Amino acid sequence: MLRSSKREVYLVIDALDECLEGDLDEVLGFIKAIRRLNCSNCHVLVTSREKDEIKVSFQEMPPIINVDLSAMAEDIKSDIKSYIEHELQCDKQLQRWGDEGKDLILKELVEQHNGMFRLVACQLSGLKKCFSSMQGLKEALASLPKTLQDSYQKTMDSIPEMNRLTVDKLLMWLACSFSPLSLPELAAVVAFDDVTYKQNDELVLHNAQDITRFCSDLVHVTTDGKVILAHASVKAFLLSYHFKLGGGAKLCHAHVTKICIQSAVSGFERLEEYSKLYWASHLIQEELMDDDTIVEMSKPLFTDLHEKFASYNFLDNDYYHYFKPSDGQPSSPLVYASLLGMSKMVDWLLNQRDFSHDLNLALLSASYQGHADIIDSLLKRGAKIDATHVDNTTALQFASIKPHLEVVRLLIKRGANVDQKGYQGGTVLHSLALRGHDNLVKELLERTDITGGGHRAFEAFTPAQSQVQT
Repeated sequence: MLRSSKREVYLVIDALDECLEGDLDEVLGFIKAIRRLNCSNCHVLVTSREKDEIKVSFQEMPPIINVDLSAMAEDIKSDIKSYIEHELQCDKQLQRWGDEGKDLILKELVEQHNGMFRLVACQLSGLKKCFSSMQGLKEALASLPKTLQDSYQKTMDSIPEMNRLTVDKLLMWLACSFSPLSLPELAAVVAFDDVTYKQNDELVLHNAQDITRFCSDLVHVTTDGKVILAHASVKAFLLSYHFKLGGGAKLCHAHVTKICIQSAVSGFERLEEYSKLYWASHLIQEELMDDDTIVEMSKPLFTDLHEKFASYNFLDNDYYHYFKPSDGQPSSPLVYASLLGMSKMVDWLLNQRDFSHDLNLALLSASYQGHADIIDSLLKRGAKIDATHVDNTTALQFASIKPHLEVVRLLIKRGANVDQKGYQGGTVLHSLALRGHDNLVKELLERTDITGGGHRAFEAFTPAQSQVQT
C-alpha cells in the first residue's frame, strides 16, 4: 500500500519506551519492516526516553535523524517555567499565596525540575496541600521530593495504615490491567480473600473513587468514569522494587489472573466482562500458564459448562482470529489450551476424554504460538504433522510466521514437509527468508528443491531470491 500510494504518509509513534514489554519487539520489527520498504513518501517520527533495546534497534537501521532533547535543556527549562507560571496564575489553590509566595514557588521549582514536567506537576500538587502560611510554604518547598520515585513514595507513605492493604490491591490492578477499569469494577476487585480467593461481598467498596483521596498524584478518574494511572512512570514505580511487592509484575498478574478465574467460575457479574476478555492475557503476560494453582483453579473453565466462555471470548482478539470458529460455536478446550501454552492443562484434557477430532487444529494452534512441549504431546497422541488450516497453512508454516525457530526445527526433525505450499503459494522457506533468518534458510536449502517459486504474490521469487530482497 505504501509503495503504490502517491500521497505523503506520516506515521507518528509517541512514547515508544512506554510500550508493553511483550509488544516492544513487535513494534520495533514493524518499524524495521517499514524502513526496509525504502518508500520516499513514508515519513516516520518516533519519540522515546533512552532505553538500551530501543537505542540498539535504531542504530541497526540507518539512516535516521536523531534529536537528543537532553541537548536542548534551556528550551525545556523555558517551557517548564511557562507551565509553572500558567498554573500559578490559573489554579485557585495556588493563587492563595499572593505574589510573594508565587515568586518563591517559581524560583524553587524552576531550579529542581530535572527537565521533567511530570515532576513539577507532582510538586505543585504537594504545595496545594500545605498550610497557607509563608512558613508552611517554605517548609513544604524545602521538603519537596527531588525525583519522581521519591514523590510517588511520599504519596504511598502518607496512606493511613488502616487503608494501606486496600489501596495496594487497587493500585496492583491499575498497574497491570489491560483495559481501564470502571469505578464499579475497581470497587469489586478487593472482594476476594487473599489466600482462598473466595468471594466476599462485604469487602466490595461502596465508592472506589475514595482512592483519589489517598493517592491523587498516582491515579486519575476520566470523564466517563474510568480509573487510570496518572502517568506511565507511576506504573513503572508500582511494579518496581520501591513498591515492595517482592514479585513485581509477576505477582500482580498472578493475583489478577486468579481473581479473574474465580469471577468467571462463580459468575461474579461486577468483573465478568473484564474477566472474559482479559484473564488469559494476564496469564500469558508473565508466563503463568503452568502455575499449579492457576491450572487447578481454571479447570472448570475448560469443562463442558464453561467451554464457550473459555474459548470464544479470548478468540475475539484479532491476534488469534485464525482459530476462531466461523460458525460462532465454541472451540475445543484443547485448541484453546494449546493456544495459551497451558501444557499441564493440555495433558489433563487429553486424559479426560477423546479429542481425536481436535488434535490437528490444536497442533496448528500450538505451532502458531510456539509451544514446543505441547506440539510434542499432540504428535505423540496422533496429530498429523502436515495437517492444514486457513489458506492451506501447515503447522510448520504457522511456526515460521513469528518465527518460532525452535518449533520450526522440531517440526522438520519430526518429518514436516518443507516444500508444502501454503498462503499465497509460499513455503516455509519464503517466510524465513523474508524475515532474514539466513542461517536457518541455508540449512533448509540443503534439503529442499528451491526451483519452485509458488504462485500469485510469491510467483516471482524463489526462496533464495526472497532472501536477497531483505
